[in-house]
Formats: sequence, C-alpha cells, structure tokens
Amino acid sequence: MDIKIHIKSNATQIIAALACIQEKLDSIPEYDNLMIGFDMEWNVDLTPGQYRNEATAVVAIAFENHIFILQIASFTKLKKIPPALKNILVQPRIIKAG
Repeated sequence: MDIKIHIKSNATQIIAALACIQEKLDSIPEYDNLMIGFDMEWNVDLTPGQYRNEATAVVAIAFENHIFILQIASFTKLKKIPPALKNILVQPRIIKAG
C-alpha cells in the first residue's frame, strides 16, 4: 500500500484534506461507523517554575492510505478550531483510535 502524507496548515487546506473522510462517511449506510487513527501533539513550556502545556499544535489523522498532519497552533492560540476538523471530532459515527 502506498501511504500518502499530507501536511496542512491553513483552513482551506484542512477542509480539502478532510473532505475525503466526510465523503466516505456519506457513502456508507447510516448505521455503519468509520474508524480513523487520531493523535495530538502540543508544545510544552519547560521554563523552570513555569511548566505548562500549551494549546494543541498538531493533529495527526490516519485514514485509509492517508496521513494528515494538521498544523493547528495558529487556530488554537485564538481558541478556535477549523470547522472541518471540529466536524470530524464531534461526529459520533467516526471512531477515533489513538
């Protein structure tokens, strides 16, 4: 199998990248679920006495033969999440394994 890695960082790119997951979900029966691999990474401030996790910086989603690396730090700093990603996260028919 040929694995394709896609690195995306703006809303337009993220929408286009995640469209294949939504299209697949729309093409299967209502009672079926879809499974994706899911991981998140974030920056950590290691300054002595100031240790804290920063907002999520990267989301990785594996679907079929695609791996989507979504650089979302600019969104999460504003306490926003790209709507295409939010739709995937809140969709109960998409099982997230990570």
